[in-house]
Amino acid sequence: MKNILQRVHNAFGPIAGGLILDFVDLATFYPFGLFLGPILGAAVGFWIASIYNFSKVGRFVTVVLSAVYCTLPFTSVVPLGTIISASARFLKSDTEKA
Repeated sequence: MKNILQRVHNAFGPIAGGLILDFVDLATFYPFGLFLGPILGAAVGFWIASIYNFSKVGRFVTVVLSAVYCTLPFTSVVPLGTIISASARFLKSDTEKA
C-alpha cells in the first residue's frame, strides 16, 4: 500500500502543486490580488518549495516568485506553478528519482 501511495505522489505531486498555485492566481483577480495575492501566493510557494526540499535560497526565490505572480494582474496566462514543478523534477538528481 505504501508503494502505491508513493507512486501516486510521484505521479501527481508535481501536477497538484502547480495546479494549486495557478488556481490561486486565477482566484486573486485584480482587486483581490493586491491584498490577498502576496499572502496566498507566498503560502502556496512555501508549500511547493517544502514538497521539493529546495535549499533556503530556492525556497526564498519560490516564495517571492509565487507572491509576485499572484499579485500582478494578467499573469494567468503564464503557468508559473507548472513551470516550478517541472523544473524541480528536471533538476532532481538520478539517485533521488530511483
